[in-house]
Amino acid sequence: MAGQLVEKTCVVTGATGLIGKEICRSLLANGATVIAIYNSNPDPLDDLEQNRLYKIKTDLVNQEAIEIALKELSGITKTIDVLVACAGKTIRRVAMVSSNTDYDSIMDLNFKSLFQLVRSVLRPMYRSNSGRIILIGSVAGSRGLAGQSLYAASKGAINSFAQSLAQEVGEKQITVNVVAPGAVNNSSEATYSKEEQAAVLSNIALRRLAEPCEIANVVSFLASDNASYVSGAIIPVDGCSRF
Repeated sequence: MAGQLVEKTCVVTGATGLIGKEICRSLLANGATVIAIYNSNPDPLDDLEQNRLYKIKTDLVNQEAIEIALKELSGITKTIDVLVACAGKTIRRVAMVSSNTDYDSIMDLNFKSLFQLVRSVLRPMYRSNSGRIILIGSVAGSRGLAGQSLYAASKGAINSFAQSLAQEVGEKQITVNVVAPGAVNNSSEATYSKEEQAAVLSNIALRRLAEPCEIANVVSFLASDNASYVSGAIIPVDGCSRF
């Protein structure tokens, strides 16, 4: 699929995260120009191809910062072919002890900021009568996840939003899809302890965690012309997990 995205401009949020960086790498490898939106430290992007990579720092939960970032974005390109919304966070806390602050924190980043960006990029996509919107969700959005109920709820909101939006914008040849990873390999134990990882693996048919590049490859497919008739889909990339 190399070269499938030549002359395409892709905006990626959460670009310095574990999955976001690999999405940037994959899009660049397929010829795209990538505008990477990040929150704090751009250093993780240093080993990527720089010729077609632009970086914009912003706080996606701050409306004023988003407006500034959008103005900077318009100075780089007038055309946005692909939006990949990858920015997100999780809170590992059962519902009974979760607070309103927890709710606001996770919904503001995982869903509200996504909604605001989608609404902004739809205008240029409408004008060009084409576009790809790819939202990074989670299998938890469809199945739930004990101990992370707010996270699962935020990803469930993304699913419903994407399927509704796909129907609204389809006549403009804009596709909207969700890539829903399962458990993803992380070199640290920040995500899973060794004991937790063993339990997780026992519930995955492939008996291994996903590599970030395996999520990114699905995103690049959806961004390409090969996926021109895929819209409104929630695509699990989870190794056939059964949590």
